[in-house]
Amino acid sequence: DRAFILEQQIFQVKPRSGLLQPGGSAHITLAYKPAVKGSHQLPLFMHIADGKRLHVQLHGSTVQPPVQRLALTTTTRTFTFDPTPIGEEDPPRQ
Repeated sequence: DRAFILEQQIFQVKPRSGLLQPGGSAHITLAYKPAVKGSHQLPLFMHIADGKRLHVQLHGSTVQPPVQRLALTTTTRTFTFDPTPIGEEDPPRQ
């Protein structure tokens, strides 16, 4: 449940707030650190000028060993997304 996910800080977002000027950019770090096995989801909203907001749905799943799943090495834990204008009607799937 959402309260548990927030209380346990299963998803971490850094920085938690910031201000971008038009044409600016920022690096945002998302971490998934579950304390228990299961599936976890949390909406992330980035507030934009004029009351608009960007919605990103965070989703993570964990399993107990010895179930083998895709493992990301330290070199593949950074993902770079293509720039996409806010409000794009047909954004690329990334």
